[in-house]
Amino acid sequence: MQEQDVFSRSAESWWDADGPFKMLHKMNPVRLAFVKQTLSNLGQLNILDYACGGGLFSELLCRQGAHVTGVDTSAASIHYAKQHAIENELRINYVHGTIDDLDERFFAQDAFDAVCALECVEHVDRPEQLIASLASALKPGGHLFISTLNRSWYTYCMGIIAAEYLLGWVEPGTHNHGQFIRPSELANMCRRAQLDIKQMAGMTFDMSNQSFLLSDDVSLNYIVCLQKAPHRHAGDVQ
Repeated sequence: MQEQDVFSRSAESWWDADGPFKMLHKMNPVRLAFVKQTLSNLGQLNILDYACGGGLFSELLCRQGAHVTGVDTSAASIHYAKQHAIENELRINYVHGTIDDLDERFFAQDAFDAVCALECVEHVDRPEQLIASLASALKPGGHLFISTLNRSWYTYCMGIIAAEYLLGWVEPGTHNHGQFIRPSELANMCRRAQLDIKQMAGMTFDMSNQSFLLSDDVSLNYIVCLQKAPHRHAGDVQ
């Protein structure tokens, strides 16, 4: 896919805060804040960072004490993620591939307490299938965090024309507007994967201080917390 080429071509720049992934660097504080609203203590949790890229969010989670597995389809991104983790003496299990390349134990008793798929679902051809696969890797009661871009004329103007071509915030060709997902569409996909929506917030960019903040405005970027149903016990009401 075109998106894969963009991420692989610039893989050596993942950790350049002023480089082609600078907007992801700026998103990370609010992403982490949103995750910690649900998972206040990340220590010892087993977390999958899916489409981890160069490991920007994986390292944040690891520094919070989580046991992190990062997966990405870009071999170049995984190479630089591993290299950066080693340089910073961080233990992160990086895997080149897809959800299907994970060891079977991650879908059994050692399944993940939480899965993060951040700025990911808008880059795949079958997002509903991916969401179902990610849900299958969750423990009962586990949480899935998804952040993505809404699909509207506004996001075409801001997320494509402005961000990629006028302001140079994102490398041209990074996104395909047709693959952006409306919150209602994402909600339906998640319900079919037996996931309950617990929380949704917008990620609004403050031009004055060049940073993101959590808000009620989901018109551009938004982030969702979902939960897999816990195990039913004998005697539970059906």
